[in-house]
Amino acid sequence: MRKPRFTYQGAVHYIVSRSLQGKKIFPDDFYVFKFLSILEQRSSSLKIDLFAFCVTPNSFHLLLKNSSGRLSDFMRQVNGIYASHFRKKAKSKNRLFQDRYESFVVQDERYMKEAVAFILNVPVAVKIAEDPFLYRWTSANFYFNKKQEFLETKCVERLFNSRDDFRCFVKKNSNIQIKKTFVKEGKILGDGNIEGISRDFPAIETDVFMSAEDAVRRIEEKRGVYLDSADFRKREWKNIRSELLVTLKEECGLSYGQIIEQTPFRNLKESSLGQLYKRAKLLKRRGT
Repeated sequence: MRKPRFTYQGAVHYIVSRSLQGKKIFPDDFYVFKFLSILEQRSSSLKIDLFAFCVTPNSFHLLLKNSSGRLSDFMRQVNGIYASHFRKKAKSKNRLFQDRYESFVVQDERYMKEAVAFILNVPVAVKIAEDPFLYRWTSANFYFNKKQEFLETKCVERLFNSRDDFRCFVKKNSNIQIKKTFVKEGKILGDGNIEGISRDFPAIETDVFMSAEDAVRRIEEKRGVYLDSADFRKREWKNIRSELLVTLKEECGLSYGQIIEQTPFRNLKESSLGQLYKRAKLLKRRGT
């Protein structure tokens, strides 16, 4: 039985996921664009803060915060959705990724700076670029720029005095080797001082998921109804259930498998929730 990964809500992680046998899984720009789109969608949906990224032809590296405590779900969905897309596009049935992604809890601010430099210099290290700021598929040029919707850049920017300081640090550490330590709790990026983990990280205000109970209560109060007495054969009640579905998925972060366990959905099939969700989103955009 595999040992559970070391994480906790609010933990900052360095993560790397590699292709099986070093095969190219990001063969051109189209595939990278699709992957980054999935990364953006899933991080927003599951409330995971992304700080830095790098995509190479056979791997991706991330620096992120497990803001919602849903890191495992996030990585499973990112890898799974992208793998499905790749196999469909490439007409392949082969596995894409190695069995498990590597995940290290970042010990403190010092090691977070080193992780940023390491991730942005991966293209230099694997000899697909000579300058980390000229390689297209990293977050190197996202910082000290206009507001980015994709990344939480302020946390990284606060680690440096200025844009010049940031660029100098990254270039100066083009050959940096991050310190990985293995302790009984799990994998650490740092010297293994468990007591000091995350104390020095700049604070970030992060939304957390509401509970399913709170979501039901909010809709009941808004609509002036009680879902326990609902008749979902009627159109009005179906609309209320659709509204609840969107809330459970987007504001509670529940999967379809978890939603189907909620009383209003128990007479439905899990496979039908995807289409129901799409219709509910369409109605919401139309304001009906």
